[in-house]
Amino acid sequence: MGLLFIDGFDHYNSYSQKWNGYSTAGANGSATFSSSYARGGVGQGLAIQSGNSAGSVGTNLYKSLPNRGTLVLGFAWQNQGVGTSAFSRTLCTFWDGGTIQMDVRMNESFNLYVVRGNSTTIIPASVQSCPALQWRYIEVKIVCHPTNGYAELRIDGVPQGTFTGNTSQSGSTFVNRMSLGGITMAINVFDYFDDLYLLEADSGAGLVDFLGNVRVQTLMPSAPGTNTQMNRGGVQPSNWQSVNEIPPDTASTVFGNNAGMYDTYDYPPLVAATNRVYAVSQSFLWQRDDSGSRTATARVRSAGNEADFAAPVIPLFGTYAVQQQIQELNPITSAPWTVTEASNFEVGPKVVT
Repeated sequence: MGLLFIDGFDHYNSYSQKWNGYSTAGANGSATFSSSYARGGVGQGLAIQSGNSAGSVGTNLYKSLPNRGTLVLGFAWQNQGVGTSAFSRTLCTFWDGGTIQMDVRMNESFNLYVVRGNSTTIIPASVQSCPALQWRYIEVKIVCHPTNGYAELRIDGVPQGTFTGNTSQSGSTFVNRMSLGGITMAINVFDYFDDLYLLEADSGAGLVDFLGNVRVQTLMPSAPGTNTQMNRGGVQPSNWQSVNEIPPDTASTVFGNNAGMYDTYDYPPLVAATNRVYAVSQSFLWQRDDSGSRTATARVRSAGNEADFAAPVIPLFGTYAVQQQIQELNPITSAPWTVTEASNFEVGPKVVT
């Protein structure tokens, strides 16, 4: 399995299209997307305003997960804590249902530390600090277990501390939710997030450990590809122009009523500095607009050859949502993606059933 979820926050403006929920227990909480929050000024980023929720779960944007015992989370983060006083707050949290298994926090000196169950520090304050208005890449690993657990914290690829022992407040051996944001000790606190990945190691397959400081490049259709089989809805003059808006405009779409229909679109190349591709993900905004069951996938074309993204295919629902398929291997070659392949392919939506 490897990668479970990636997000560059670039292609949407409503958290409900890609995340499972948002909660706030205090005042002033929010989760917004804008180019103003993007790392390097490219695309968009996420800003979480945590509000004032000392001692509670605070504001958090969360993603539901299948039960997993070993997870690695990485994300770019900028501390917006400027002002005359310092304060502590939570960056990310791993949950079992409503129980906090472990979270990562910043203290009043802008150092990070790791806490089990909202109260027990298991990795003390980091040596490296995270001053305001400077991007850092945060990575944390958790092996969830009540006796033989493990946790590790890294900042910009440098290990800051490890822990072996109890990493499970609930007593279980798994996590089934991850969230960004959380407790804060001050009002109107903002944190910026970008370039996030989450992977699991339970399966022992694919990417199963720290990836380091990575970038999520969001590519939108830029020209027609070889295949145009889908129907077009809306006023745009072509299929690829009907699905390349940021944020998504569901007034212009492509759709297919027959199994096997698909489009492929051309995309701009990856940035010149790219030296490795860990995975390619389709993050189309899908909806089922009739009765019965429908499934979909992505079709990729490269060097004259075509294949569907590997199983599982996606079940569609009655409301628009991003249901991500992540491919660590090129489905045409069954080998890791090359930069050339990811810079020159065509990809588009396909109706499976």
